[in-house]
Amino acid sequence: MYVAELDPGSGKVTGTPTKLSERFEGHNQMPDWSPDGRFIAYISMRGADQSYGVLCIRDMESGTERDVQSDTGPVAHPRWSPDGRYVFARGYSQGRATLLRIDVQSGKSTLVLRESALNYAPSPFELAADGKSFYYQPASLKGFSNLGSPIVRHDMESGAETRIHPATNSWMAPWAPSPDGKSIAFRGAWGKRSFDETFDLNVISTSGGEPRVLLKASGVNPRSALAWTRDGRYVLFAKRLGPGAKVSLLRVPASGGEPESLGLEMEAIGDLRVSPNGRQLAFIAGRPNNKLQVWIMENFLPAKQSAAREAGAEERPGEKSEASSRKSSEPSAAKAAGLTLRKLTEGGTTYGNSHPSPDGRYILMPWQNSMALLDVTTGEQREFGPNLD
Repeated sequence: MYVAELDPGSGKVTGTPTKLSERFEGHNQMPDWSPDGRFIAYISMRGADQSYGVLCIRDMESGTERDVQSDTGPVAHPRWSPDGRYVFARGYSQGRATLLRIDVQSGKSTLVLRESALNYAPSPFELAADGKSFYYQPASLKGFSNLGSPIVRHDMESGAETRIHPATNSWMAPWAPSPDGKSIAFRGAWGKRSFDETFDLNVISTSGGEPRVLLKASGVNPRSALAWTRDGRYVLFAKRLGPGAKVSLLRVPASGGEPESLGLEMEAIGDLRVSPNGRQLAFIAGRPNNKLQVWIMENFLPAKQSAAREAGAEERPGEKSEASSRKSSEPSAAKAAGLTLRKLTEGGTTYGNSHPSPDGRYILMPWQNSMALLDVTTGEQREFGPNLD
């Protein structure tokens, strides 16, 4: 996840983008600026579930970060309320996707919407400029084509819904409302859900009507990447320039015209969010890091309990005394007194479901595409079982 500086005159990226956070690097996505531009909310995917994660808030002035533990569990697609007191986010409950309003101080959430159709995936939504309604694509509505759900405006006070764009045979994603709330830009990939197909970049009025095509393009269109400049004059999008090539950031005039490059090329650019002052761009780039490491925590008991254990008390399964730690042949074991962390693997397991043996000597875990038994003391591992591909 990165932040890039934008030239106020040309709109081009200046300098080298900086990493937004080094915590859980490779697992962070979906950044969104607070209304005053001081904070960025984002989602950190820390488990095997890569659809929902932990809501995080970063202070762009101090560089400090904190996790907001929602009382309803993991969330996705954070969007700040206009007053900066809440973050709206997608959740999941009772087999259905939900929309929640989360207090950024307490983590207390209020249910705004539970979709009627069974659906696990957190489909995108965007708040309207006044903060009183939001736009989203329902998971499924009777009579609508299964190729592309409509874009709907939902009034949060009355619950009334207005269809902005009907269901079509195109995939209308990603999409983004303009800063003044009068238009929505969206991408349509025609015929089938394939990023290799020709797609249109369109603009439609939030009052309804027919969409206006800004451009037609071909080539791989990567992860969700669509945003407006703060003055509403341009639409930003990302496009791969050829097979195996990096992704380029471009803009096209909202009134129509030729696209132009903004001077940024990286792998898999996505989740574009322009800051309130229009001079910074938050985005993600690179491939998600799904390689999980295995670490062991040692010497974590209070000193009184540790002394009793060294005096001859029986060790609990899975725990090691400081004395037994010193006898370990593991070269990377930390020797400092007190709590220590020791890395057992360099990564490769693709699931978070690891299980220790009853005596604490081994860990059974998925590894690459099979299974592995990891020796806690030596760090040696033995792969076995069928290939899981």
